[in-house]
Amino acid sequence: AFADLETQAPSQFDVIAMHGIWSWIDDANRAHILKFIDRHLKPGGLVYSSYNTQPGHAAGMPLRQLMFMGYQDAVGPTEQKVDAGVKFAEKLQALNAAYFTHNARAGQVLDHIKPKPRNELAHEYFNTHWRAFYFAEVAEPLARLGLTYAASAHILDNVDFVNYTPQAREMLQGQPVIRREGLKDFFANREFRRDIFMRG
Repeated sequence: AFADLETQAPSQFDVIAMHGIWSWIDDANRAHILKFIDRHLKPGGLVYSSYNTQPGHAAGMPLRQLMFMGYQDAVGPTEQKVDAGVKFAEKLQALNAAYFTHNARAGQVLDHIKPKPRNELAHEYFNTHWRAFYFAEVAEPLARLGLTYAASAHILDNVDFVNYTPQAREMLQGQPVIRREGLKDFFANREFRRDIFMRG
């Protein structure tokens, strides 16, 4: 348990890395992680965190809720319940539910996930605490611990002229870091971030 790390960890770290964690745990566990970072990250240390991001998941979050309804109604092993959740969403799509007819992206997301292994989908979409975050929702709690955004661990995400039009880059120029990164996510419709934060 994340709560147990306090008593088991060495005193301090240069790097604390989290991949596939932040979006899949509840608020209480995120609070334990923040407490751990505050106590155990050295000055100048780095935090890496990857997580699902808004607004890229805007179409997928209702789809996830829909699949979760089918999952909860099903019985049997997890993979079987996940498959039932996917098929429940497919059924509503076939019935021309307005959610699908009015949101083309929802159908694209469903088509993308249908062939994926069910155990992979169990982690990605059927976790009870699954959540996609706006950048500010991740950066602001870390800022209270003295960490500032440094860069994306995905190199090309840091090269603005590759990712954004001249007009977008003009709008981004001079913005405070948290606001700038949030706007970038809207320009890119980003679904996933890989952030590096630095302390002090």
